[in-house]
Amino acid sequence: MKVFNTIYRGGQKIRNFILENDIHKLGNLLVQVYSGVLDRGFIYNILSELHQYLPDAIIVGATTTGEIIDGASQSDSVIISFSAFNSSQVAASVLIDGEISNVGCIVNKNTKMFLLLSAGIDVIPSELLTCLGHIAPSAIVVGGCAGDNDRLKESLIFHGKDIIGNGAVVVSISGESLFVKQFMKFNWEPMGSEMIITDSHMNIVRTINGYKVTDLYRYYFGGVTEDNLISISSVFPLMIKRGNMYISRILLDIDETTGSCHFSGIMNVGEHVVFGYANVDMLLDDAYLDGKVENHIESIWMFSCGGRKKILHKSIDQEIAAVSRIAPVSGFFTYGEYFTHEEGHHEVLNNTMTFVGISENPVPRQYILPRHQETSGPNLLDVSPRKIFQAITHFANTVTKERDDSYREMEQYAKDLDVKNSQLERLYMTDRLTGVYNRYKLDATLSELMKSYNRYGNVFSVVLGDVDKFKSINDRFGHNVGDAVLCKIAELIRSHVRDTDVFGRWGGEEFMLICSETRLEGAYEIAEKIRRIIEKNPFNDVGNVTASFGVSQCTDDDTVNVLVGRADKALYSAKNRGRNRVEREV
Repeated sequence: MKVFNTIYRGGQKIRNFILENDIHKLGNLLVQVYSGVLDRGFIYNILSELHQYLPDAIIVGATTTGEIIDGASQSDSVIISFSAFNSSQVAASVLIDGEISNVGCIVNKNTKMFLLLSAGIDVIPSELLTCLGHIAPSAIVVGGCAGDNDRLKESLIFHGKDIIGNGAVVVSISGESLFVKQFMKFNWEPMGSEMIITDSHMNIVRTINGYKVTDLYRYYFGGVTEDNLISISSVFPLMIKRGNMYISRILLDIDETTGSCHFSGIMNVGEHVVFGYANVDMLLDDAYLDGKVENHIESIWMFSCGGRKKILHKSIDQEIAAVSRIAPVSGFFTYGEYFTHEEGHHEVLNNTMTFVGISENPVPRQYILPRHQETSGPNLLDVSPRKIFQAITHFANTVTKERDDSYREMEQYAKDLDVKNSQLERLYMTDRLTGVYNRYKLDATLSELMKSYNRYGNVFSVVLGDVDKFKSINDRFGHNVGDAVLCKIAELIRSHVRDTDVFGRWGGEEFMLICSETRLEGAYEIAEKIRRIIEKNPFNDVGNVTASFGVSQCTDDDTVNVLVGRADKALYSAKNRGRNRVEREV
């Protein structure tokens, strides 16, 4: 394997670099381009030059929030890494609009690693990560989410000469003798009490402990969050413990109208979260490498979170330099790092430095890594960001220890009270059997939307559904099986409705879906989609189960009772016309 890393300084210089190193004569060539320059025209010119000089190479890349090359960080530069494999094969696939069916074409029995680059601030390729875990369970996933220098507007990935603003590119590297070893370094530690996510969908979180996320940050971190909340969240993220490791989630966007917060990864209702802070001493400690690098490494690809750079500033080079003493390093600072935490299971991380060591000649070798030494003399008036965060780290550790030693019982009492209050709040609005919203929540939503319609003309519709022949299911199979049917139907519907809709159990075997900003025909299509999903899903013990639906839309001078009454009449009509159908109001 041969590796050449360089910084782009113009078309003529990159051409000379390729010719001087005979890169154009090498096969199985992967070119990675990581750009802190966000101009599409500029990027296209670089990709075109590389394609002209290296027509057979696979060229991929991303925009960044900082670049990494051979022991140092860069800003607003373009770094290019050429990796020529002797016996390993390289293949790439572009995935747009969530399409993942092409991935299998680039996998074989010797696939050891996937390089995954994704673009789009709101793109979380969870299905793709699951797919990669299934088709090549022993392969690792490395890479990151493209950045845009903390603007959070448009990140880009590249494949060949194509520049993509929403999607992913996957590169497979396969070889019988290929050796890969993955590393990760987190060093954020929990502070404060655990909290519970009380309302979320995928990576959109509405409330934690029943409070808006923005209110929690302002409460705990004060006025500094008013104009800088997203930046503050990258330094003090929310942390979730999954398995034996903490995973960090940072804030990407805020819906000012609803207060909903868009995070960098999936956060589920019921998961426990805690604020995190960076332990700066551990960030710069390279002892984690001792005894871990036992084979010859020819190249290192690094993907590190932009949040680490915000905290360490130029001291980030110390963290990178420790790794570069093993092998040449290239990579970029990301909006999320892809990592394999166990075979077949991949995660998107934040605030983490990840890197992979690659070699086609992994002979045993014991690396003795020299420790970083401070060489500059002290400046008594210079207080660096690193020293400030070291002081904050020490303060947080001390306060946490004092709290644990002196106020354990008070903290436990407050924690129990918080949990009980959250549980009571959920119970008040949640159907005990199915876990979806109950009649109280549905009534409150109907009343609120009816007021909005009467005042602003915001149209909404109601879908009322009923499980067909449910009494015969109870009579034949028993109430436990009947309850299981209700729970499965509730989960099927809940997983296929929009974030803006409110779904719950109306009573008995009846369910209601309230579709905001939706007219009758739109609600009819939603109901028909749900009907087909239920019809096609087998139910354990029972076999096939169907449901009927009635749909109505609010009109002038409506009341909640009149609106629901029309949906109920439509449902009755669906039952009379043979069941397993959707009927509109007359």
